Amino acid sequence: AATSLEVSFPCNWFLEPEAELLWVNDETEQHFMSLTQGKTVEQATYVGHRWLVRSKVGREVLADVTVVGSSGGVQHVVADGAAGSSDVRMAVLRIGRCARELAAKS
Repeated sequence: AATSLEVSFPCNWFLEPEAELLWVNDETEQHFMSLTQGKTVEQATYVGHRWLVRSKVGREVLADVTVVGSSGGVQHVVADGAAGSSDVRMAVLRIGRCARELAAKS
């Protein structure tokens, strides 16, 4: 059944600035689009399709999802690298969501 996948790649200075949305077909990853931090994209897909979001350079998996739901629905995914993370990594990811200091005040 046709549906949509909405992928959000939030701003986080701990993660690379660019990522890729990949469709997994028989364990082969096929590039569909590039993502930049702070952006949300929508991709037409089908129930049962598997999608990955990987950091562009380091190839780290930021999200791994198999589409579920009914025809015409939208499945939302946040590619924040948190899935399966240790407590330490989760703490660093939380810190990374904070705004960077723009300039040292003197």
